[in-house]
Formats: sequence, structure tokens, C-alpha cells
Amino acid sequence: MTMANLSRIATLAQLRSDMFDDLHMVAEKGADFRRTGDLRSHDADKLEGRIHDNAAALAHVMLAEQPADAHDIASLMHCIADAADDLRDMTGSKSANMVEAARLASLIETAADNVVAFLAKSIEPRNDSERRRTAGMVQKAALIPFNQPKGE
Repeated sequence: MTMANLSRIATLAQLRSDMFDDLHMVAEKGADFRRTGDLRSHDADKLEGRIHDNAAALAHVMLAEQPADAHDIASLMHCIADAADDLRDMTGSKSANMVEAARLASLIETAADNVVAFLAKSIEPRNDSERRRTAGMVQKAALIPFNQPKGE
């Protein structure tokens, strides 16, 4: 399947995967530089930070997308897990940026609403509580303009 035939989530997931491959390579090279005392380790560290920041920016865009198929759901769930891990790291820091943490939490909620709205097309909630929660999440997902997380 070419990139032109992929959903937006699939395209973003592939770009994030490529970035993580680059991040891994740069981290290994930086470790090699540090072991040998090479001054290029500083450049590798800066590049590693930029790649991580760009991957996080792609994740923010991806979390606001509505899934088109089950593969998109799986990609979103991976992205949600990564975002939750980032959120945990952010809130555990003494210098936590609470505005950014709140924005990331909102993106995670948007992604969860979109996943539930997609799944609600083909499965029935198991009980009244899930039925009420699903109805609310589907309604919220329908109200979100394309590619806009809540609160923006």
C-alpha cells in the first residue's frame, strides 16, 4: 500500500515510526560518541531532542484524528499509550508545564472519544453505564471539527 492510499492516521503512524527509527540510531551514535569522549555527542543529544519533539508534535496531530478502520484504532492506541507515558513523565517533573500536560490530557480524551465513536458503529455496549458513556463520547466526537482537539 502506498502512502497515497493510507489514512491520515496510518500516514502519521508511519512517519512517527520512521522518526523513532532515526531516534534510536541517533541515540546509539550519541552513546558511542560519549564512550569515546567525542565532542559530537552534544550534537547527537540536540538532534535526539529535536527528533523526539517532532515525533511528539506528530502524535498531537494524530491523537486528534478520527479513525477510518481497525488498523487506525491500533495505531491510535499505541499513540495514546505513548502520550499517557509522556503525560506521566511531565507531571512527575518539578518543572512540569501544566498547560502542556492539560493539552496532552485533552488530546488523549479526544482520541479515546474518537475510538469509542468508531467502535460504536459495530458493537453494542455491554451495560447501561457503558451505553450512556458511549452515547456521550459519540456525541462529543461528532461535535469536534476535523483535526481539532477539545479546548482549542
